Amino acid sequence: MNKPTFSIVIPVRDGAYYLEYCLNSLLNQTYQNFEIIIFDNNSTDDTLKKTKFYQRKFEQKGICFQTIESSKNYFVGGAFNRAFSKTTGKYIMLLCVDVILKDDFLEQALNVFKTKPKFAAIQAKVYSFDIKKVRRKLSFKFKISHSRVIDTCGFKVFPSRRIINIGHGHRDYGQFEKEMEIFGVEGACPVFRRKVLEEVSLNLGNNREIFDEDMVWYGDDFDLAWRINLFGWKQLFCPKLVAFHDRKTTKTLSISLGHFIVLRRSLPANKKILDYRNTRLALIKNESWQYFKRHLLIFLKRELGLLGYFFVFEPKTFWFGIFGFLKLFPRIYYKRKLIQKKVSPQNLEYIYQNLIRD
Repeated sequence: MNKPTFSIVIPVRDGAYYLEYCLNSLLNQTYQNFEIIIFDNNSTDDTLKKTKFYQRKFEQKGICFQTIESSKNYFVGGAFNRAFSKTTGKYIMLLCVDVILKDDFLEQALNVFKTKPKFAAIQAKVYSFDIKKVRRKLSFKFKISHSRVIDTCGFKVFPSRRIINIGHGHRDYGQFEKEMEIFGVEGACPVFRRKVLEEVSLNLGNNREIFDEDMVWYGDDFDLAWRINLFGWKQLFCPKLVAFHDRKTTKTLSISLGHFIVLRRSLPANKKILDYRNTRLALIKNESWQYFKRHLLIFLKRELGLLGYFFVFEPKTFWFGIFGFLKLFPRIYYKRKLIQKKVSPQNLEYIYQNLIRD
């Protein structure tokens, strides 16, 4: 049997609702030299039952399919870290179970990696969809293919350290048709070169960490994207790779204070706490003071405004976020030291000149 080109890791907990659509999109891929590793985070629904049903379908096509059953929920990043040792492909994909891939997704990814050796990771053009609404339609595929609202085209970072998903909530009128280098790939369906993940992983004694497990499940994709930049690799948005994501949180970017408040009120409390805590932990872990101080006033203006808002309107976010930040600070700072000793001045210059901008 030929060694698979792609290893696709699917972390899942209670994902039976989505699994058939996600896996069917893999069965329909025009490029079939891949393996699937499902990491089940102690599901309590029919996830494992559906997984076994689809395993037979993939094995009939000669596609290796394995399931790792965990008695503990490691969330997405921790599941990926543990599944990585089981992968054999040259390229590694993290695929969230609520994502559906266009049929030529892997074929397009392979073409990009072959022609762009300096790029470590590829970001797809990911459209937003609501599976509950789609299921009411007679033709699931027809409805999905006509979704035109962008979920993400990757991460962008401003000098204020505001982090956004490019295009989030915008209707696609063709403004996202060109390849471009981005700050980082988002965690719904990123594809990586295996050797890069091996290079940027951190040796923490008993555990080699790719995604930061102290962050639990939010912001660890942004943290990994920053580390890839620090190690001198580039990340590419490629519009030829198309996927569809049923995101559970925001559906659009905030455009005003009032809109920001509405969006914040729609988020679960734990999401808001992790958002506040983890983005700041990522700054501690990855920033360079030499360059950060150039943006210090811009950062402080935004940061103090956010702190004031959280203190008044989201006291749980304020107090639990600060407590969590201080509790994890020593571990994050230790990881920072592991990273920073491998970072060159040239890589830092490139990041702050080209990737953090308005």
